[in-house]
Amino acid sequence: MPIARDAVPEHPRVAHFLAGSCAGAINAIFMNPATAAKYALWSSNPTMRYRQVVARMWRDGRLAPFLKGVSATLARDMVFGGAFALLRYKLPALLGYDAASPAASDAQRNTSSGGGGGGRRSAFVTDLIAASAATMLSSPFNYVRNIKYGLPASAPPARDAEILSHLATKIMRRRSGLLPALSLVQQRLRLGWGTLRAGLGMAVGARLYAALQQLAERGDGGGGAQQQQQRQQQRRQQQQPVGSSAPPPR
Repeated sequence: MPIARDAVPEHPRVAHFLAGSCAGAINAIFMNPATAAKYALWSSNPTMRYRQVVARMWRDGRLAPFLKGVSATLARDMVFGGAFALLRYKLPALLGYDAASPAASDAQRNTSSGGGGGGRRSAFVTDLIAASAATMLSSPFNYVRNIKYGLPASAPPARDAEILSHLATKIMRRRSGLLPALSLVQQRLRLGWGTLRAGLGMAVGARLYAALQQLAERGDGGGGAQQQQQRQQQRRQQQQPVGSSAPPPR
C-alpha cells in the first residue's frame, strides 16, 4: 500500500484500488495452476493422487493445462482486491466511523475509538461489508472461472465474453417475470451464504492481521507506528502548497 500511495499521493482512492488490484493479480497468477490441478483431480479417477494428476497435465500439455481459466481468475481477483481495498478506505467515513480513519493503518483502526472495542467493531463491520460487496462485484468472473475449469480437456476453449453473454441471454429469456430472473442470477453467481461466508472470512482475517501487526509494533517499542506517522507527516508536508502559512504538523 505505501508503494501505491507514493505513486499517486494526490489520489488516495486510486492508490487503494491499484494496490488491491495488484495483490489480486499476484494471487491469481500464483494460485491458478494449483486450482486448475485441483479441478482436474475432481474429474479424474478416484484412485489418482494429486501429484499424478499434475504429472499427467504436464505430460499432456506442458504449461497450457495449468493456465486454464487464468484470464477469468485474474479478472475476478483484481476486481475483488481493488473493490475491497477501495471500500475499506471509503466506508468508515460513509458509515460515520470517524475514529476508524480510512487513512489509518490496520493496527491504528484496531485500537481507535479510545482504545476500546468500538474501533475493532467498526473495523470488523467495515471489512465485512467491503468483502461482501467485493465478492458480489467479482461474482460474474467467478462464474466464468468455474465454467472454464469444468470443461473437459477435449472441449474447445471458451472465451470469457461468450460465457457471460450466454448467461445474460438465459436471464433475458426468463419470461415469467423479474423474480425468476433474479433467482437465476443468484443461483448462477452463487450469491447468498457463499457471499456472507467470504465476507466473514475476509473480515476475521483482517482483524487477525491487525492484531498481529499491533503485537509486532508493541514488540519493537512502537517503532513501526512511529515510522508510519513520520511518513504520513512527510507526505502532508510534500503536499503543502508553496508559500502556505500553515504551521508544520506537530
